[in-house]
Amino acid sequence: MKKSLKLISIALFAMACNGGSQKELDKLESEVMAVHDEVMPKMGDIMTLKGELTENLKKIDSTSANYAKAKAETDSLNYLLTEADNGMMDWMDEYNADTLKVLKAEDATKYLLEQKAKLNSIKESTNKNIEAVKSYLKK
Repeated sequence: MKKSLKLISIALFAMACNGGSQKELDKLESEVMAVHDEVMPKMGDIMTLKGELTENLKKIDSTSANYAKAKAETDSLNYLLTEADNGMMDWMDEYNADTLKVLKAEDATKYLLEQKAKLNSIKESTNKNIEAVKSYLKK
């Protein structure tokens, strides 16, 4: 992940230095929205998995020796899912496409590249957390 962040930073710098035409900005904004559109449906998956975790825990007798461990694992996995969901919701609250209309081309390019990097990070984290829960539920 650090390697990809370095590459994104280099791309950010290179594109910011070059400014950007409206066509380039539109393409970059489309790329940002494509990542958003890829990650957003996973928010539904997160809610489904949270429900499955809850149902899985209900199947374990609360007086059994395994319950405390299962409860701790469930709480931890629920936290990961909540973090993934919050990351996306926070990004959507903070993203402001209207800002692009008032920024200079190079500033708009920089802004979009930063937003794309944030979304890619959210995507990686979301996918990783979803896979962790799916793996746990298959035990």
